Amino acid sequence: MRKAPLRRTDHNLNPRFIMKKSSSILQRLLPSAGLRAALFVVPALSLLAATASAQVYITNRNAHTVTEVNLDGTGAFTLIASGGLMSNPYGILATSSNLYVASASNDSVLRYNLDGTNGTQLISSGLYNPSGLALSGSSLFVANAAAGSLGYNLDGSVASGFTAITDLNGPIGLATSASNLFVANSSGGTVFRYNLDGTGGTEIISGLGGSIPLGSPFGIAVSGSRLFVTHVASNDVSTTVSEYDLLGNLVHGSFIDPGSSGIGALAIDGGYLFATLPAFGQYGVYNLDTGVAIQFANAGGSVYGIAVNGSAVPEPSTYAAIAGAAVLGFAAWRRRRTVQSAAK
Repeated sequence: MRKAPLRRTDHNLNPRFIMKKSSSILQRLLPSAGLRAALFVVPALSLLAATASAQVYITNRNAHTVTEVNLDGTGAFTLIASGGLMSNPYGILATSSNLYVASASNDSVLRYNLDGTNGTQLISSGLYNPSGLALSGSSLFVANAAAGSLGYNLDGSVASGFTAITDLNGPIGLATSASNLFVANSSGGTVFRYNLDGTGGTEIISGLGGSIPLGSPFGIAVSGSRLFVTHVASNDVSTTVSEYDLLGNLVHGSFIDPGSSGIGALAIDGGYLFATLPAFGQYGVYNLDTGVAIQFANAGGSVYGIAVNGSAVPEPSTYAAIAGAAVLGFAAWRRRRTVQSAAK
């Protein structure tokens, strides 16, 4: 029997929950009501802005659907239902205006509006069992599980100047940095790095998956100079997320605890690492600095691919409100100190 995901913290992205849990501590540390108000309002506004501006999209392979969920894990609903163009969806990408889905059983990549409408078969030739997707500027990269990876433009046309990658064995996950394409070569238990034009292939990580390299690694994501890879742990049972630098040097062997078995695809947005948990029909949200779990949310069914649309950070208007709240809190604190001094 699989263990439930390891919950390393009971924090939730709900600002009211955070305020309630922190109230007694702040009252002891900060006797000033004005300062407490400012410190409460700042994180609350930040998280409310994140919730309002970001959506999570998850593919469900067996149900042949895409689920949309609010950042705080609420409001899950089927955005793209089964019965249309999509069959056995794996990877998913979100831009400011579209969703891109790798439809494995149809050997195609599909494009939809963000509201799930106007589905079209964007790429329908040259693919076999496509899985991972990655984006760099106007270039769309597709992991072609039969051999390697291919490069396209966002309109579905083949990217000129891209050298097709055909020397891999079962590539699944893709991720990009400013200058490189990273490929999780599942059946080989390796990760390769390429230039964005498909040249200069170099194996930077090997030996993943213990004695079971098949099916590992698969999820992969990049944040700045950090590379995260999902792979079978050394116990050959659970999965873990390891952190590397962009040259493949190991930084943290178990960034997300192996107790969270069944980790699938990865996505990064606004200081958070998102990971699907296929065995539980859930996804987890983790602190990108510490790897500590922030929350788990149900997404239903055999989840795999995950994408986040909209950065989980305050928008410019929210920064103005945050600054105003801080000023008000400081003013209240100054008034109280002045009154106390005059009374002495």
